[in-house]
Amino acid sequence: MTGHTLRSLASLVRELGSACTVLQIAGDDLLAGSQEGVLACWSVDSGAERWRIEDEGPVSDLVIDGGRVYASASVSLRAIDIGTGEVLWDRELEGA
Repeated sequence: MTGHTLRSLASLVRELGSACTVLQIAGDDLLAGSQEGVLACWSVDSGAERWRIEDEGPVSDLVIDGGRVYASASVSLRAIDIGTGEVLWDRELEGA
């Protein structure tokens, strides 16, 4: 860890607007998903919001790999560029 406390990072997550459902740190990126379907990324060092996207339903899980964030919400799975927040692809989940 880079010396940041949970308390200092929690203030960023409060900006989600609803309950936080998933939280991950990758390098200088703090990613958090919400019950209302918001996925946001902040700089751990500066606290600046880098990007924010919205989906239908709660963000239930995310995986970070190779510069991409794979995020699932109740009806979809998305691949997102971690640096820009650009949605690279979006798939509807069957049976959702």
